Amino acid sequence: MLQDRAMLQEALLYVIVDRSTEQTMGSICIQRGDLPGRGELSYWLGERYQGRGYAREAVSTMLPLATKHLNLPLIEAGAQIENANSFAVMVRCGMVPGGERLVYAPTRARNELCRFYEWVPST
Repeated sequence: MLQDRAMLQEALLYVIVDRSTEQTMGSICIQRGDLPGRGELSYWLGERYQGRGYAREAVSTMLPLATKHLNLPLIEAGAQIENANSFAVMVRCGMVPGGERLVYAPTRARNELCRFYEWVPST
């Protein structure tokens, strides 16, 4: 489980909360990837919170945190090709295109083409 990975310091997992209402808006996670030195970023925001800059704030906060605490020289994030809003978040946070590949989507029981972006911390 992801919580177990966080306890083993292999992942950072946070809930995204509205500061004024303390409502849960979503979640964000960076975990060690399958390849050494590579982290995987994932985030989700409830539909009513999208388009307000919350994802950008969460991602731009998490990237340097994960680099420091998980010692990751490269972090990647991906989304389905149609998800232009997510790509905009990635670009605004300094991520650069990293290619496309098929990814298995268990909830739909099929492979889907995803576009990936990468973040390498500046030295």
